[in-house]
Amino acid sequence: EVVEQLGAIAVLVNNAGGGALVTMEGPYEDWKRQIDLNLMSVIIVSKAVWPSMVARGGGVILNASSMAARITLYGIAAYSSAKAGIVMLTKSMAAEGGAHGIRANCVVPGNVLTPALKAYFDATEDPAATLAGAEADTALGRIGQPEDIAEAYLFLASDAASWITGTDLLIDGGQTLGQH
Repeated sequence: EVVEQLGAIAVLVNNAGGGALVTMEGPYEDWKRQIDLNLMSVIIVSKAVWPSMVARGGGVILNASSMAARITLYGIAAYSSAKAGIVMLTKSMAAEGGAHGIRANCVVPGNVLTPALKAYFDATEDPAATLAGAEADTALGRIGQPEDIAEAYLFLASDAASWITGTDLLIDGGQTLGQH
């Protein structure tokens, strides 16, 4: 419908997702919900847009993963697995899309002060201390802002990134360096 109403899609950003506590012992339904929300949504939307990008001779697909694809914590096995799957899916899209002029890249954010993360911090016993702890967990000493991630998307969608495909760009302020 979008292609019919607005024309060919040049850039697709798959940015849906959300985490929930799902351990290895968690119910299958909880695992399925996490995989569907975080990985299958990327597959479904990308497959819907793919033919129009092939027909127009190219396009850019940008997928949102998470630092949870690289490091994990207790209780987020389903989320981490789905986000790691996005990284490899992106590489597969790049490998298949290159012949059609389609570039696919993945943004891998660390903690970003979104409304959801702020609500999480606010729900803790000491929100200011929780935020300070998150900031201290980064090499740059600050939590990410939505604009930090938006700039990466803008770059990857632009002609300045015309020779970048199949990459997973970690944007975490040094959170995953492990030096803290």
